[in-house]
Amino acid sequence: MRSSELASLLNELNSGDFKGEIFSRKINDHVYYSKFWLAADQVDINKKPINNPPHTAYFIKGGDGAFAGLVLDINSDLHWHILKENRKNGYLTNALKYAILPHLSLKKDQQRITIDGNSLTAEEFANSQRVAINVGFTLSESKNAKSEYIINLTHRMPALEQEYVDFSKEELLRIQSKLQYLRDSLYRIEVGLNVKYGDCDEMEHFRETRKMLKKLVAKTEAIWDRMKNKNSTG
Repeated sequence: MRSSELASLLNELNSGDFKGEIFSRKINDHVYYSKFWLAADQVDINKKPINNPPHTAYFIKGGDGAFAGLVLDINSDLHWHILKENRKNGYLTNALKYAILPHLSLKKDQQRITIDGNSLTAEEFANSQRVAINVGFTLSESKNAKSEYIINLTHRMPALEQEYVDFSKEELLRIQSKLQYLRDSLYRIEVGLNVKYGDCDEMEHFRETRKMLKKLVAKTEAIWDRMKNKNSTG
Protein backbone atom coordinates (compact mmCIF):
# COMPACT_ATOMS: atom_id res chain seq x y z
CA MET A 1 0.00 0.00 0.00
CA ARG A 2 1.28 3.45 -0.93
CA SER A 3 1.60 6.28 1.60
CA SER A 4 -1.41 8.02 0.07
CA GLU A 5 -3.49 4.87 0.59
CA LEU A 6 -2.35 4.58 4.20
CA ALA A 7 -3.27 8.23 4.79
CA SER A 8 -6.73 7.61 3.29
CA LEU A 9 -7.17 4.56 5.52
CA LEU A 10 -6.36 6.60 8.64
CA ASN A 11 -8.71 9.40 7.61
CA GLU A 12 -11.52 6.92 6.94
CA LEU A 13 -11.07 5.30 10.35
CA ASN A 14 -11.01 8.68 12.08
CA SER A 15 -14.12 9.91 10.28
CA GLY A 16 -16.05 6.65 10.67
CA ASP A 17 -16.21 6.17 6.90
CA PHE A 18 -14.16 2.96 6.77
CA LYS A 19 -16.11 0.46 4.64
CA GLY A 20 -13.84 -2.53 5.14
CA GLU A 21 -13.57 -4.80 8.16
CA ILE A 22 -11.12 -4.52 11.03
CA PHE A 23 -10.34 -6.47 14.19
CA SER A 24 -8.09 -4.79 16.74
CA ARG A 25 -6.49 -5.43 20.11
CA LYS A 26 -5.00 -2.72 22.27
CA ILE A 27 -1.40 -3.57 23.22
CA ASN A 28 -0.53 -0.37 25.06
CA ASP A 29 -2.17 2.97 25.81
CA HIS A 30 -1.74 4.24 22.25
CA VAL A 31 -1.16 1.24 19.95
CA TYR A 32 -3.63 -1.24 18.47
CA TYR A 33 -2.56 -4.49 16.81
CA SER A 34 -5.00 -5.06 13.95
CA LYS A 35 -6.01 -7.32 11.09
CA PHE A 36 -8.14 -5.70 8.42
CA TRP A 37 -9.62 -6.02 4.96
CA LEU A 38 -10.26 -3.01 2.75
CA ALA A 39 -13.63 -2.57 1.06
CA ALA A 40 -12.05 -3.84 -2.17
CA ASP A 41 -10.99 -7.03 -0.36
CA GLN A 42 -14.51 -8.04 0.66
CA VAL A 43 -15.85 -11.38 -0.52
CA ASP A 44 -18.17 -11.21 -3.52
CA ILE A 45 -20.32 -14.34 -3.77
CA ASN A 46 -20.86 -13.65 -7.48
CA LYS A 47 -17.14 -14.01 -8.18
CA LYS A 48 -14.79 -16.95 -7.91
CA PRO A 49 -13.82 -17.25 -4.22
CA ILE A 50 -10.19 -16.60 -3.36
CA ASN A 51 -8.14 -17.01 -0.22
CA ASN A 52 -7.77 -13.36 0.70
CA PRO A 53 -5.63 -12.92 3.84
CA PRO A 54 -6.04 -9.73 5.87
CA HIS A 55 -3.57 -6.88 6.10
CA THR A 56 -1.69 -6.61 9.41
CA ALA A 57 -0.97 -3.25 10.99
CA TYR A 58 -0.33 -1.39 14.21
CA PHE A 59 -2.50 1.71 14.51
CA ILE A 60 -1.15 4.56 16.63
CA LYS A 61 -3.38 7.02 18.46
CA GLY A 62 -2.33 10.59 19.13
CA GLY A 63 -2.99 12.83 22.09
CA ASP A 64 -6.48 13.72 20.88
CA GLY A 65 -7.57 10.06 20.72
CA ALA A 66 -7.68 9.94 16.91
CA PHE A 67 -5.38 7.74 14.86
CA ALA A 68 -2.18 9.63 14.15
CA GLY A 69 -0.46 6.96 12.08
CA LEU A 70 0.17 3.29 11.51
CA VAL A 71 2.86 0.73 10.87
CA LEU A 72 1.93 -1.81 8.20
CA ASP A 73 3.50 -5.21 8.85
CA ILE A 74 4.22 -7.02 5.58
CA ASN A 75 6.34 -9.62 7.39
CA SER A 76 9.62 -9.05 5.58
CA ASP A 77 9.29 -5.28 5.91
CA LEU A 78 7.49 -2.53 7.79
CA HIS A 79 5.86 0.43 6.09
CA TRP A 80 4.93 3.34 8.33
CA HIS A 81 3.00 6.52 7.83
CA ILE A 82 2.19 9.38 10.20
CA LEU A 83 -0.38 11.98 9.17
CA LYS A 84 1.31 15.34 8.49
CA GLU A 85 -0.46 17.15 11.32
CA ASN A 86 0.83 14.57 13.81
CA ARG A 87 4.50 14.48 12.87
CA LYS A 88 7.36 15.63 15.13
CA ASN A 89 5.47 14.46 18.23
CA GLY A 90 7.36 11.22 18.85
CA TYR A 91 4.29 9.05 18.25
CA LEU A 92 6.05 6.69 15.83
CA THR A 93 9.28 6.39 17.83
CA ASN A 94 7.46 5.65 21.09
CA ALA A 95 5.07 3.20 19.43
CA LEU A 96 7.91 1.27 17.81
CA LYS A 97 10.12 1.24 20.89
CA TYR A 98 7.56 0.39 23.56
CA ALA A 99 4.85 -1.56 21.73
CA ILE A 100 5.39 -2.61 18.12
CA LEU A 101 8.93 -4.02 18.23
CA PRO A 102 8.33 -5.80 21.57
CA HIS A 103 5.15 -7.29 20.09
CA LEU A 104 6.98 -8.39 16.92
CA SER A 105 9.69 -9.99 19.08
CA LEU A 106 7.09 -12.49 20.30
CA LYS A 107 7.02 -14.12 16.86
CA LYS A 108 10.32 -13.32 15.11
CA ASP A 109 14.01 -12.89 15.90
CA GLN A 110 14.74 -9.96 13.62
CA GLN A 111 13.00 -7.34 11.53
CA ARG A 112 14.09 -5.62 8.35
CA ILE A 113 12.82 -2.35 6.93
CA THR A 114 13.47 -0.61 3.63
CA ILE A 115 13.43 3.18 3.41
CA ASP A 116 12.98 4.15 -0.23
CA GLY A 117 14.21 7.60 -1.15
CA ASN A 118 12.57 7.25 -4.57
CA SER A 119 9.08 7.40 -3.07
CA LEU A 120 9.71 9.88 -0.24
CA THR A 121 10.61 13.54 -0.05
CA ALA A 122 14.10 14.33 1.21
CA GLU A 123 12.63 15.38 4.56
CA GLU A 124 10.51 12.22 4.87
CA PHE A 125 13.52 10.07 3.96
CA ALA A 126 15.69 11.75 6.61
CA ASN A 127 12.95 11.54 9.24
CA SER A 128 12.38 7.83 8.60
CA GLN A 129 16.11 7.15 8.85
CA ARG A 130 16.26 9.06 12.13
CA VAL A 131 13.35 7.11 13.60
CA ALA A 132 14.85 3.77 12.51
CA ILE A 133 18.20 4.54 14.14
CA ASN A 134 16.60 5.94 17.30
CA VAL A 135 14.67 2.71 17.95
CA GLY A 136 17.66 0.45 17.34
CA PHE A 137 17.80 -0.40 13.63
CA THR A 138 21.23 -0.51 12.00
CA LEU A 139 22.02 0.09 8.34
CA SER A 140 22.72 -3.15 6.47
CA GLU A 141 22.69 -1.98 2.83
CA SER A 142 22.23 1.21 0.84
CA LYS A 143 21.80 1.17 -2.93
CA ASN A 144 19.93 3.20 -5.56
CA ALA A 145 18.47 5.60 -2.97
CA LYS A 146 17.12 2.66 -0.96
CA SER A 147 18.40 1.96 2.54
CA GLU A 148 17.82 -1.36 4.26
CA TYR A 149 17.96 -1.54 8.04
CA ILE A 150 17.81 -4.49 10.41
CA ILE A 151 17.19 -4.95 14.13
CA ASN A 152 17.78 -7.97 16.33
CA LEU A 153 14.63 -8.65 18.35
CA THR A 154 16.00 -11.44 20.55
CA HIS A 155 17.36 -9.16 23.26
CA ARG A 156 16.99 -5.70 24.76
CA MET A 157 13.31 -5.56 23.85
CA PRO A 158 11.31 -3.91 26.67
CA ALA A 159 8.28 -5.84 27.85
CA LEU A 160 4.88 -4.60 26.78
CA GLU A 161 3.67 -2.15 29.39
CA GLN A 162 0.35 -3.87 29.99
CA GLU A 163 -1.77 -6.70 28.69
CA TYR A 164 -5.09 -5.46 27.42
CA VAL A 165 -8.06 -7.70 26.79
CA ASP A 166 -10.42 -5.76 24.59
CA PHE A 167 -13.46 -7.78 23.49
CA SER A 168 -16.63 -5.71 23.59
CA LYS A 169 -20.21 -6.95 23.65
CA GLU A 170 -20.74 -5.27 20.27
CA GLU A 171 -17.88 -7.30 18.76
CA LEU A 172 -19.30 -10.49 20.24
CA LEU A 173 -22.72 -9.85 18.71
CA ARG A 174 -21.15 -9.00 15.36
CA ILE A 175 -19.21 -12.28 15.30
CA GLN A 176 -22.23 -14.29 16.39
CA SER A 177 -24.33 -12.62 13.70
CA LYS A 178 -21.80 -13.69 11.06
CA LEU A 179 -21.83 -17.26 12.33
CA GLN A 180 -25.62 -17.28 12.24
CA TYR A 181 -25.54 -15.88 8.69
CA LEU A 182 -23.23 -18.72 7.63
CA ARG A 183 -25.54 -21.24 9.28
CA ASP A 184 -28.62 -19.81 7.57
CA SER A 185 -26.84 -19.66 4.20
CA LEU A 186 -25.74 -23.26 4.53
CA TYR A 187 -29.30 -24.29 5.37
CA ARG A 188 -30.63 -22.61 2.21
CA ILE A 189 -28.02 -24.41 0.11
CA GLU A 190 -29.00 -27.67 1.79
CA VAL A 191 -32.68 -27.07 1.03
CA GLY A 192 -31.89 -26.24 -2.60
CA LEU A 193 -29.86 -29.40 -3.09
CA ASN A 194 -32.50 -31.45 -1.33
CA VAL A 195 -35.20 -30.19 -3.69
CA LYS A 196 -33.11 -31.07 -6.74
CA TYR A 197 -31.54 -34.36 -5.66
CA GLY A 198 -33.48 -35.58 -2.65
CA ASP A 199 -32.19 -36.39 0.82
CA CYS A 200 -28.98 -38.10 -0.29
CA ASP A 201 -26.24 -39.24 2.08
CA GLU A 202 -24.20 -36.07 1.55
CA MET A 203 -26.95 -33.97 3.17
CA GLU A 204 -25.84 -35.28 6.55
CA HIS A 205 -22.57 -33.34 6.17
CA PHE A 206 -24.56 -30.14 5.76
CA ARG A 207 -26.61 -30.88 8.88
CA GLU A 208 -23.50 -31.68 10.94
CA THR A 209 -21.81 -28.48 9.81
CA ARG A 210 -24.87 -26.43 10.77
CA LYS A 211 -24.80 -28.04 14.22
CA MET A 212 -21.12 -27.12 14.57
CA LEU A 213 -21.82 -23.51 13.59
CA LYS A 214 -24.54 -23.38 16.24
CA LYS A 215 -22.03 -24.63 18.83
CA LEU A 216 -19.52 -21.99 17.73
CA VAL A 217 -22.05 -19.26 18.53
CA ALA A 218 -22.10 -20.53 22.13
CA LYS A 219 -18.31 -20.93 22.20
CA THR A 220 -17.75 -17.29 21.24
CA GLU A 221 -19.99 -16.34 24.17
CA ALA A 222 -17.77 -18.46 26.43
CA ILE A 223 -14.65 -16.69 25.13
CA TRP A 224 -16.26 -13.30 25.78
CA ASP A 225 -17.23 -14.31 29.33
CA ARG A 226 -13.67 -15.46 30.02
CA MET A 227 -12.19 -12.21 28.72
CA LYS A 228 -14.71 -10.16 30.71
CA ASN A 229 -13.79 -12.01 33.90
CA LYS A 230 -10.09 -11.52 33.17
CA ASN A 231 -10.66 -7.78 32.79
CA SER A 232 -12.58 -7.56 36.05
CA THR A 233 -9.91 -9.43 38.02
CA GLY A 234 -6.85 -8.01 36.24
